[in-house]
Amino acid sequence: VLEYNTLDASLWFFNAIYQYYKRTNDKEFVGSLLPALKEIVEWHYKGTRYNIKVDPADELLAGGQDGVQLTWMDAKVGDWVVTPRRGKPVEINALWYNALSILGLLYDEAEMLIEAENYRTRAKKVLMSFNNLFWNEQQSALFDYIDGQLKNDDIRPNQIYAISLPFPLLPKGRAKKVLETVATQLLTPKGLRSLTPFHKDYKPFYGGSIWSRDGGYHQGTVWSFLIGGYIDALVCVKGN
Repeated sequence: VLEYNTLDASLWFFNAIYQYYKRTNDKEFVGSLLPALKEIVEWHYKGTRYNIKVDPADELLAGGQDGVQLTWMDAKVGDWVVTPRRGKPVEINALWYNALSILGLLYDEAEMLIEAENYRTRAKKVLMSFNNLFWNEQQSALFDYIDGQLKNDDIRPNQIYAISLPFPLLPKGRAKKVLETVATQLLTPKGLRSLTPFHKDYKPFYGGSIWSRDGGYHQGTVWSFLIGGYIDALVCVKGN
């Protein structure tokens, strides 16, 4: 059975194409992908399954419904979605901003200037909304997700992508504070914790029954792949 329950997979594709182009300057191949990349973006505006759609009020990307897990924090046991993160997750909107920025850049490279300006304008709106809504002054961090009036303030590693992606979303002052928060609460020699140890639901160990394992999978378990994003963020804030 195929399950298309993801908010981020197609957005990571933009990042992969950008990294490829940056290293190869292969305009012909990347140019051939522009129609597909444009179609991906436009479907996010039209809306697709699981309520995945751009909110016209702020241009941020939202998604989610009962019983579905759409981000990489996708643990589910039976009908229990451990970290549903419905609404507007922080890393999804960092990826969304980067997708729009990358598409604008690639259209620029293809000398399709009207299209380039269109997507750059959309990206600017996302950037403004992101900084207005996601900044958590009290914790010197970013909210993990926004769902209506709810702004979830769990300290998780997802916020690192607002700094680590090719087009960062935060001014230097905020980026430095986020990096410090992540380093203080989440960084370990093996990678980043998936939740701060100061949270009431923090699980320091992964083990036991399927309920115990999946219940702790993204509630404290250290993920080694996140160290890549942390290092990119470190370079962004402090330089090479």
